[in-house]
Amino acid sequence: MKYFFSVFCLIFGVSIGAQDSLSISLLTIGPGSDLYSIYGHTGVRVLNHDSQQDIVYNYGTFDFDEGNFYLKFIRGKLMYRLSVNKFAPAVKYYQRQKRYVWEQKLQLSQEDATALAQALEVNYLPENRKYLYDFFFDNCSTRASDILQDNVAGIQWSTQTDQASFRDWLKKYHGGWEWYDFGVDLIVGSRADENMTAYEEMYLPEFLYRGFDRAFNGSQGLVADLKMLTGDIKQSSIENHSAIHRWSAPVIIALVILLIQAIGVILLLLGKKMPKVLSIIDKILFSIAGLAGLIIVFMWWGTDHYSTKDNYNLLWLHPFYLWLVFRKPKEYQILLCLVLLFIAAVVFGLGVQCIHLGSIFLMGALFFSLLKEFINLRLTSSQKDIGPQKK
Repeated sequence: MKYFFSVFCLIFGVSIGAQDSLSISLLTIGPGSDLYSIYGHTGVRVLNHDSQQDIVYNYGTFDFDEGNFYLKFIRGKLMYRLSVNKFAPAVKYYQRQKRYVWEQKLQLSQEDATALAQALEVNYLPENRKYLYDFFFDNCSTRASDILQDNVAGIQWSTQTDQASFRDWLKKYHGGWEWYDFGVDLIVGSRADENMTAYEEMYLPEFLYRGFDRAFNGSQGLVADLKMLTGDIKQSSIENHSAIHRWSAPVIIALVILLIQAIGVILLLLGKKMPKVLSIIDKILFSIAGLAGLIIVFMWWGTDHYSTKDNYNLLWLHPFYLWLVFRKPKEYQILLCLVLLFIAAVVFGLGVQCIHLGSIFLMGALFFSLLKEFINLRLTSSQKDIGPQKK
């Protein structure tokens, strides 16, 4: 380990002995236009004024060429790693993407700056640089706050909180990504609805920026200087992110399906013959709900993702619907699905887990579909009991 540490210092020209030469900054990169970059990014800049070595530590790197990449990513077993980049090219890269970059120069003694630089170097050793990523608790932002917390004794974080949940913070970045927002609310479980502590609120880059701005190092503010390196100051406010429209495409489509299913029930109650297309819609709806249930089961028990556990969407999206697709439904099967749907309504009504408006309408659509199946089953049973009429 000492050998790698020495080689690293030689390559990057960081002289730990020159304790009056180091300055360390937090870099906050704004959201990008691609889905993987909508939450922004965090880097740690270490500048050695003597050697003019200027580097950025980046905890958000992964390797597409890693074996079984997509399977590991889905199962939450993909190893992320710490990488090191030169400062100027890194800023230009984000400038080309039209993303802002804020630099918060930290108020650190040279002793603390040296300890932090050493800790970053040790993190970059080949045997240390990889880590198992967790979206809420172990990512590019949490790593930056954790390493500062572990190596600077005088840090005092603000205890001021917004009484917000992890999901609340995510949704601030979903404007323009309506279907992604809908999918996240289906896959992410009730753990995301727990209220965050002030320290946990910093799990996203822009909120880490805010946390650093509120923090103290001893009696002084943690941030000594603030500079915008690139971008538009208007786009750098959390409040300026476009919000998800309440009547988004998933919500409107779910409402239309709900109304169609309600019409089917009304026709049955009026003794009218139900159009065949409504039966086809029932089968499609049950198929989608059953497959969605299998995905939720897999994400809950088949992965290491903390955020997909305890997902009560499984009460209304579950594999039992597949009974109604591939076999002639029995009364107890329909009643079981209706009971689970009722329990789901109670759970979500009590606020145990956040539910998307589109999901509420789909729950209603499933209720009417199940009700149609139940009415049809009873009508068929009644006709059999009456038997053929003699003339």
